[in-house]
Amino acid sequence: MKNKASAVIIVIIVVIVLAIVAGGIWYFVFKKPEKCAREGEKTGTCVGCIQKCCKGLEEMNLQAYNDECVWVPPPPGFGATCSNCGNGICDIQNNENKCTCPEDCK
Repeated sequence: MKNKASAVIIVIIVVIVLAIVAGGIWYFVFKKPEKCAREGEKTGTCVGCIQKCCKGLEEMNLQAYNDECVWVPPPPGFGATCSNCGNGICDIQNNENKCTCPEDCK
């Protein structure tokens, strides 16, 4: 009787451990949250770089504009700064200007 109870406990422990391992594998392989850049952080196109801004933020590209806000392509691999465009503050340190965020920088 004692051996039977021990076997049941061992089976339960093995099942729990397998469930934890399977859950960890599923999370990190299939549901791993994507990294995102927070306000003031940069995105980039390099391998391992954060590719996008977090929800609610926009990329303020560092590319040049002329007085008419005509886009000039940035050099390859050049990133952007994430900013909260639309919050009523012209965050020049996050590359907001009249061209990248006209609602804040009038």
